[in-house]
Amino acid sequence: MNYQTGSSSFYPVKEFVSGNYCYCGTNDFTSSAHEFRRYDKNTGVQQSNISVTWTPLAMGNKSSSELYVLANDNSGQGKFCVYNTTTNSFYYPMNLPAGLVQCGYGVGSDYFVIAHSNGTIYRYQYSTNSLLTIATGLVASKMEFNAELNELYVSSGNTFYIFDVQ
Repeated sequence: MNYQTGSSSFYPVKEFVSGNYCYCGTNDFTSSAHEFRRYDKNTGVQQSNISVTWTPLAMGNKSSSELYVLANDNSGQGKFCVYNTTTNSFYYPMNLPAGLVQCGYGVGSDYFVIAHSNGTIYRYQYSTNSLLTIATGLVASKMEFNAELNELYVSSGNTFYIFDVQ
């Protein structure tokens, strides 16, 4: 399936497929503009498009009509938001600590794990709107979650870590 951005100057930077949709963050070659798009997974037809001030790094399912998005904005600040497919809009349940986010991973509908440039790995819990520290002193370059074992795998420098996130 091909998904067209509709503009020759926009290119995809992060994609995520969930249910019947493909979500895509795009950046503009010619400016600092960013857009967030939703496509029909089966046809490739764009369903919605919204201008944003950030570049997505990770996405995860929250519900059938909402999607977690982790991003960095143009000023070097990490952003954590929720995209609502019904209203084609974002809301920001919590401000992250100052600095960039390195990477993140959705862990079910209530949790999202965030690796921050301050060396901390956080677990955001939506139902309590809280940010819990899982580990400190790690600058994570990549994270993956194994749902069967409930384990978070984190790469930092030349070391590999395993954490329980719930």
